Formats: sequence, structure tokens, C-alpha cells
Amino acid sequence: MVLIAALLYLAAAVALVHGVGRDPAPANAWWAVPAGAAVALHAAAHMLVWRDVGTELHFYAALSLVGLGMAVLTMLYDIRGRMAALGVIVFP
Repeated sequence: MVLIAALLYLAAAVALVHGVGRDPAPANAWWAVPAGAAVALHAAAHMLVWRDVGTELHFYAALSLVGLGMAVLTMLYDIRGRMAALGVIVFP
């Protein structure tokens, strides 16, 4: 599940790179589909661990949760405006 989420994050970043290269930028946000799926899988992976083991907040889990929060905020911000370069940096 985590590997699929990582590949979807990468697919969203590649889609954003292609969108950033064009001027004017296309109005569609089809890159948000793999980004949203990646965020959902990322959150589901944490929920499954918390259900089975309990809350784990060791160093790497905390980094993963910070990355999840950054991905959610970046996705929401990129959908509303023309800030695709931020997604290119955050998603991979």
C-alpha cells in the first residue's frame, strides 16, 4: 500500500512537471486524482498501523505524518491556484 502511494505521488509530480512546462498553464487539475489517491493510501497505512499496534510516533512515523500533512495542504493549495511548482517539490 505504501509503495503504491509513493508511485502515485511520483505520478502526480510528473503530471505537474508537464503542466508547469506549458505557458499558459492548463486549467484542468487531473494531476489531483493520483495525488488524492496517494494521500488516501498514505493516511490508510497510518490508520492500519494505529489499529493493529496503537499510536506509534517514532522518528520515521512522525516524518511520514509531516509529509502527509504537507501533501494534503499542497494538494488543496495547488487545486485553487497556480502554484504547481510547490507540488513538484513536495510530492516526490
